[in-house]
Order: sequence, then structure tokens, then C-alpha cells
Amino acid sequence: MGSPSEWRDAAAKFEKLRERSEDRLDAQWSSTGWDEHGQVKWLLVGLRNPGIHTDFGLAAERAAVLLGQQPGPGTFEFWLERLKRESPNYKHKGISRYATNGGPDIEGEMGVVVQVCGASADQCYRLESAAIARETPKWRVIGPSEETRAMQALASELRFQRFATGRLEPAIEHSPPHAHNRSVADQLQTLRNEARLTVEQLAERVRIQPRSVWRHLSGTASPRIGNLGAYERAFTNLLKRKVVIGNTSEKRQ
Repeated sequence: MGSPSEWRDAAAKFEKLRERSEDRLDAQWSSTGWDEHGQVKWLLVGLRNPGIHTDFGLAAERAAVLLGQQPGPGTFEFWLERLKRESPNYKHKGISRYATNGGPDIEGEMGVVVQVCGASADQCYRLESAAIARETPKWRVIGPSEETRAMQALASELRFQRFATGRLEPAIEHSPPHAHNRSVADQLQTLRNEARLTVEQLAERVRIQPRSVWRHLSGTASPRIGNLGAYERAFTNLLKRKVVIGNTSEKRQ
């Protein structure tokens, strides 16, 4: 079913196609088919660029293979059928009627996946989140033992005594180990995995669009200072410790 890194790579391919096509590529569906035999159910429309059409087909094949399909022509329609079922970008267009030569009219349903490159990237984000959930171990939360609570109480008492005598050292904030030697994307991925959040859940926490969050996680773009602060506050609250993200960004978004 594909690993998280494989789905991130697949999403990156669709993101590049989205930028190249300026998100003008749609996928149109007909239940009766677009050819005389009724076998071709999907057409790419909205942008006449054979190179982009070909590259979209290759990216769709890759995504379908990650879902367990065999490589081949059928992967194109398999991926679009998946978007038809699950993507909010799919819009049902109702019933259409076709006249035939001497025969009865044919009625069929029609629909469209609008901005199909962006819709495909978003679908890969969701599949990446599902892959992370499958790999995340189900930890059992165990409360502190009596001995641990006693040690915590003793530490608190000693700290109070040191404070009362004026010998309390100020607390030191530490960045994550080697934070400044790692990319922002790497730090965010580590923190997200530790907090066990999907892309959508993290986006909701920091109030940033999921697509932008994915770009920050994949290293396609680095967060602006304000967004970086939002990530630090969210992870500080979630992980119950002060989180400082070393910023080595070049391209901000």
C-alpha cells in the first residue's frame, strides 16, 4: 500500500504537474464512454499540452502501483476512479443524452475531477497519513509509579529550597539535539511523528492549509517566521516541553 516516503514522492510529482499546468487540468468522466465502444471513460481536458497529459498518466500509474495495481494502461482510470470516489474535487454533472444514428438515444452520467493535479496531490497526502497511522505503534500509556512520584516530589522540594536560599539557577531552553544542523522539514517531520499527527491534524493545529503544511514537511518550501512560530507553539503544547525549531530556510512560504 505504499510507505509514507513513497506517498510523499508521489505527491511531489503531482505538485510539480500542478505548477506546470497552473492547476488548469481537469479529468472528465462519462459512464457511457468517450469512444464508440464505450471503453474510454476518462479524458483530460482544460489544457492542451500533450507533455503534461503524458506526465500525469505516468504519475497516476505510479500512484496506482503503490495501491497494489499492476503497471499498465488500466492504472490511469484506476487512479481517477479512486479520486471520483474519495476526492472532494469530484463534481457530479448529472445525466446527459446522446442521439444515435437510427437508434434510441443513449443516456449517461457525467462528472469531472476539477484541478486534477492538485486533487491527486491531496489524495497522496491522505494516503501518506494512512501509511503513517499503519506504521505508528500503539503505545499503552502507563502512569507514574509510587517511586517515580516520590522522586518528583523530592526534586520539587529541593528546587523550592534552592529557590528560597537564592541558589536557584535559571532554567535553560534547549533546542532539539542537532536542530541547527538539520533542515526545517526534517525537524517538522520528527516532531509530527513524535506527536502522532496526520498532515490534516497538524494543519488544523497551526491554521495553515494542508497543502502548505505538506510543502513544509517535504522541504519543497520553508515556513515563514510566523508559521514557524505556530509550529513551535503547537508542538510545545502537544509534547509538553519547549520546542525550538532551528531555521535554516532559504525559500519561505
